[in-house]
Amino acid sequence: MNEIPLFFKSINQIRKNKIDNDVIGDFLKSAMEILNCAKKKAKIKDKFSEFYYEPRGITYSCFFKSEKTNSEYTIFYDSYTNEIVFYSSINNWENIKNLTDGFWSDFLEKSQENNFRFENYESTIYDNDNAPEFKNKFKSINFNIMSHYVSAMLHSEEERQNIGFGQLAISWNSNHSVNEIIFQIETAFKYFYKFNYNLWKVGDIRRQNKINRNR
Repeated sequence: MNEIPLFFKSINQIRKNKIDNDVIGDFLKSAMEILNCAKKKAKIKDKFSEFYYEPRGITYSCFFKSEKTNSEYTIFYDSYTNEIVFYSSINNWENIKNLTDGFWSDFLEKSQENNFRFENYESTIYDNDNAPEFKNKFKSINFNIMSHYVSAMLHSEEERQNIGFGQLAISWNSNHSVNEIIFQIETAFKYFYKFNYNLWKVGDIRRQNKINRNR
């Protein structure tokens, strides 16, 4: 992948505040190629649209959007924290209850190996007096996802339509090697996509069954 040196070279330039249109262009071009290679390695049967965010101060980012599941896969560099971050928002989150034990076993193994994390968008609605523990962040990504899922499901069906659930994420700093970062981006892309695909598939099967019943 010829774009890897360009990706890290552009980040180094941004970190040193040596920023111009060429540097930004190099970052966006190389970041997109890294995402494209990760998609190919994951052997994902889907089409993706490419999008760029306008650089805003300290962050530089771009993302792929899935045509099939409508999920997004974003890579960005935060020059303030000097971190590279890859993340994907969780869509169709109400279907989390339908994920199989086999999927969870595989996903959690990769999460532990690569330090995936879950970041919620909405605060929980547990009673602080009766369950103050649920305001904390836990080491288990599975517990963090499921505790937030249970909290979100306490809302009415109408309210749940407006909930931004959260995202799966992984990040790297200067202590990580180039090879480690690229390998983990590829792994994260594959498993974040599988997570969103499985949630989408449940809804798609439900929609197809409804269409068949109405024929």
